[in-house]
Amino acid sequence: MSGWSRFKYALRLWRAGDQVPVKERMRTRLRALQTRRFHQQEHPSLSDEDSSEFESSDESAKEEEEETKAALKNCKELYKKTRGMTRVDESTGAYTRQFSEHIEQILDSYTDLEKVPGKVKISAAKLLIKHKSLDVLCDVITKELQPGVSLSQVQDNATTDRVMTLLLALLTVMFFSHRNKQVGIILASQIVPTVLRKLKSWERLHLEQNLHELEEELLNVCLNIIYNIAVMEDNISRLRELDTFSVILLYLESHFSRN
Repeated sequence: MSGWSRFKYALRLWRAGDQVPVKERMRTRLRALQTRRFHQQEHPSLSDEDSSEFESSDESAKEEEEETKAALKNCKELYKKTRGMTRVDESTGAYTRQFSEHIEQILDSYTDLEKVPGKVKISAAKLLIKHKSLDVLCDVITKELQPGVSLSQVQDNATTDRVMTLLLALLTVMFFSHRNKQVGIILASQIVPTVLRKLKSWERLHLEQNLHELEEELLNVCLNIIYNIAVMEDNISRLRELDTFSVILLYLESHFSRN
């Protein structure tokens, strides 16, 4: 098995064991973000006649179609606002409350689509790209995830808001990058170089188990994002150029040795 194949295999094993805990922990850390799901329709009582059963199925399908259209319309209207928003309050250096809440709404827009067919999520991702919301999310991540910045030192309101906005942005791109080729290609270009530099800066602290709990959570989300990108063949050459294998392997080996 080649080095790259071993890397993808190890990453897949790690992902299978840690994906759900990461989602649960990050949702808790993000102040119990409320997930809005589609209301499940109560099934009407079935009569003995086959025609009634078919009518009920048709009605249910129409309701689901209308809900899907409404969700995508909401996504479009939401994503169109992102690029023109004021991000930072110049007087405090913190992200504006409106901007942080908007990023949270983008995350919620994905959870609204959790139970719909995958093609609908792909449509939402295309809207995210078209209206430049993904570019804005990448900007937040590359700005706040720079090496040398300790994200564990959350001592003032401005820093707290910055870290919360970073967490929201990371979790959003993690969800949207799942099995989505277009999003993966953009992330490989725009955020992976910064993510890898941050991971390299965390190596010693991680091996010594001295990373702050918050930074460990960020690390896990970053690995999830890289996993989503790595399973798409179009991104392999880009990840090889960035020497992703050597950076990530240390964390994978450390993970397996601890478990």
